[in-house]
Parts: sequence; C-alpha cells; structure tokens
Amino acid sequence: MKRVRLLLTMFLLLTITTVWGGQTPEEKAFEKKLASVVPSERQYTWQRRYDVYAFIHFGPNTFTGREWGSGTESPSLFNPTALDTRQWAKALKSAGMTMAVLTVKHHDGFCLWPSRYTEHSVKNSPWKDGQGDVVREFVDAVRAEGMGVGIYLSPADLFQLENAAGYYGNGSAYADTVIPTEPASFKNEPTKTRPTPSEGCGANVIYTCKLDDYNRYFLNQLYELLTEYGPVAEVWFDGAIPKTKGGQKWALNDWTGLVRRLQPEAVIFNRGPDVRWAGNESGVARETEWSVIGLDKPVAEFEWRDMTDAILGDRATLANAVELYWYPAEANVSILLGWFYHEDKKMRSAEQLMDLYERSVGRNASLIINVPPDKRGLFTDAEVATLKAFGELRQTRYGNNLATGVTVMASSSLPDHPASAALDGMYETYWEATPRGDADAPVTLEITLPRQVTFRRVVLQEQIRRGQRVEAFIIEVQNPDGQWVTLAEATTIGYKRIVSVPETSATNLRIRFVSYRVAPTIAEVELYY
Repeated sequence: MKRVRLLLTMFLLLTITTVWGGQTPEEKAFEKKLASVVPSERQYTWQRRYDVYAFIHFGPNTFTGREWGSGTESPSLFNPTALDTRQWAKALKSAGMTMAVLTVKHHDGFCLWPSRYTEHSVKNSPWKDGQGDVVREFVDAVRAEGMGVGIYLSPADLFQLENAAGYYGNGSAYADTVIPTEPASFKNEPTKTRPTPSEGCGANVIYTCKLDDYNRYFLNQLYELLTEYGPVAEVWFDGAIPKTKGGQKWALNDWTGLVRRLQPEAVIFNRGPDVRWAGNESGVARETEWSVIGLDKPVAEFEWRDMTDAILGDRATLANAVELYWYPAEANVSILLGWFYHEDKKMRSAEQLMDLYERSVGRNASLIINVPPDKRGLFTDAEVATLKAFGELRQTRYGNNLATGVTVMASSSLPDHPASAALDGMYETYWEATPRGDADAPVTLEITLPRQVTFRRVVLQEQIRRGQRVEAFIIEVQNPDGQWVTLAEATTIGYKRIVSVPETSATNLRIRFVSYRVAPTIAEVELYY
C-alpha cells in the first residue's frame, strides 16, 4: 500500500512539473526546431531591401483592352507612340519604391525583348521599326534611379499553345538538352549550344538537363533575360494557367536550377523556393502571417503551389509538416482596378495605398503595386501624381521615429543582446530574452521616453536571422496612477509589424510577450504619429 502511495505521489509531482511547471522535453525540442528556421542570405537581403516595389504590366493587352490575351494577337498591335521608361522609373522612385518588376512576357506569349527563339516579339512590331527592346530600356532606366530589377516571365504561353507549330503541350519527349541551345537546332539537336557570355551574369555557364520542347524554350528565354540585362533581384513566375494542352508540365526544379546558376542572389517568386504569394490580389497579408511554414514533402520534391489557408505557421499545423521552411509572403495589388491599363478603371488613392502598406508590409509581407503604362507607353498624369503623394504620405507618417533617447529595461536579456539594442536604430543589433525555464515567467520590454510623446502607431521588428518567434504580444502604457493599461494586442511580428493604436500620449510603454518560441528576439521598436 505504501509503495502504491509513493508511486502515485511521484506521478502527481511529475505531472505538476510537466504540465503546470512548463513544457515537456518533446515540446521544448519542437519549439527549438521552430525557432531555428531562418531565411537564406538571398531571402534576408530581399526582406531588408525590398519592402514596397512596383509591378509594370505592359504588352499587347495594353492595346486591346484585355486582361488576358488570346495568344493570337498580331505583333503589329504593339506600337507605343511615346514610350519612356525613364518617366516610369522617376515616378516609382518618388513613391519610395526600391525595385520594379516588368512583365517581359505575359500569358499571350508576346516578348518585350527580341528573343532568338520566337518571332512573336517586339522585333516584328512597328515600334521603332522592329529595332526596339523594352526590357533594355526598362533595366537601364530603373538602375539609373538606384532601384533593383525584377523580371516577370509567364510560364503560361498561349501563343505557343494556339500556334500549330508551337511548343506548349505538343507532346514532345524529354531529351538531353544544353542551355543555351543553338536556335537553328533547337528541336533536332538540343545538345548543340550557342556561344555563352564571356563576362557578367552567367558568364560561361552551360546548363545541362532533360527537357521537352516547351521547357527548353522557356529556359532558353530565361537564359537570355538573366545573362544579357545585368543583375536581377527577383524572378517572378506567375502560377496562372489560362488554358491547358497535351498535359504540359513545368520543369520547376530546372527553372530554379538555372536561376541559381545565372543569378544566385535573385529570389524566385511563387513557383520557386524563395517568396510565396500572400494568397489574394488585394494587397493584404494575413493578420497572423508566418514566414516559417510547413511543407508536406521534402524541399527537393515540393511543387511550390499557392498557399491560401488562413493560418500557415501555427504549432498545430507545423507539427504535421514533413519539413519546416522559411517562405515569406509578397502581397500584390494594382493601382488601377485591373492589371493592364484601361481608361475606364478607377484608381486607388495615395491614402488607400497607405492603408494597404500597413496591412501588408505592416503584417510581415512585402507589397508589390502594379502601375500600368497607357497606350503611349507612359504612366498617366494621375498615376504619377498618386505615386508621388503615396511617397510623401509614407515619409510624413514614418519619417520621424519618436522613440529616441529612451531608457529600456527587460525582464531578462542574453549578455551580448541587451534591451537597449531594441531601440538603438540599428536592425542588425537586437535584444534577446533568456530562454524560458521550466516555468513560464512573464517576458517584458519596458520603454521610458525622455518626455511625453503622442503617437498612433507602434512598429516592431524581429531579427529574422534568429527566426520568427513571437506568437502573441500586448502593448501597454502606464497611466498617471502608475497602472499598466492595455493599448493593443496582436499576434505575429516577423520582419515588421505595424500596430495602429488610438491616439496616445505617454511616457512609459511596455511590451508584454504572452506567447513565443524559446525567447523573443526584437531588433527594433519605433513610435510614429
């Protein structure tokens, strides 16, 4: 009987220690695993440099008034009368944008550069008597304004699908291939290469693989774009499939492989392993947006499909994952209610763009805003004015951090990562709390301002080299009676979180981390009106 009582007592003590006193060893190990998922160097660079940038949809659809072309359009349709990519770049720069992504080939298959591998391009248009190259003018203008270059190349190609001699879905077998392929022997002798660039991006690179006709066509065009137009920051692969034929498959692994060989610093959007779609075309990220997500297959086998679930990175979901992966979100939207230019489409205002900025960039995503040129090849005066107003509004709202000259205290800190590092104005330095022990003690960051400050927005950033850790937090201010009062509650932070609060005047501010993985790691806390 005494032995039974002893065993029961030991069981109860173990239960109290395990359940009431903290986490099980298995839970601790899982939490450490979640916190260890971090961005690649190219993802980190993208996140730091490119928060708001431009999409530019331009092509035959600009002249037909359609959103998706048919692939049967004549190149003679493309004839902008006053195309000026310098005007585009200057207008985008005025909005504070840091990169521009051009649709060099949309779903209709028309190419805005004189590709060696098709006649369906600017070289057979009346624009500049067939001697023009929109892509060349675009990259030169964008770089002249100090912005990064992005290339959108549609995997769907209705010209190649509808054309009787086209490659898309033609049933061709996979064969040994070298990229770049000699155009004259493209189908009959795909192992014959053409001269490669001797310097610059992709110098002397020859890529070998097995491909069918369409994937060979696609990779050769990708090779042209990534070796002849200088450094590229983002390669944008659209997932849309307007029409299918012949069971055509996309050689995603080889697409990624070629990009890595030619432009190793470029991130791949959507049909690749670097940046995912936020799940809508409204420019809004999830209220709880995780960069740490779970894959149902190993990375090498994953198909990089759209992820549209409401929650992607909670513990319950990740517990069932085959592999954990850093996969940040990009939210997309158009300044017009349509991707290509239409005279009758309503335009979003600078205030509306700012609202989307705070609900995308302010929720741990990037924001790409489409600005379509008109039939002249110019942004309209209204577009230019809205971009300028958006840039000025961002500068007014977020150009003056009110949280300076502060005193900072934390409930705990690692020796080399003190609380003061969270408000020193440098993202690379950070505060990190000590890892939780057997008992969950409150983790807080308390900020004392040198004077009373009136603010309406709190900006927080995790140091993502240490992963994404915060699951929920509360922002509090101290009232004149010395009591802490809740100002706002939120979930994830990630690279950046913007929390809008009622207009508040305070001297003391506290952030209470109520749920997190291992220990919070905060790079910056800022206050704005």
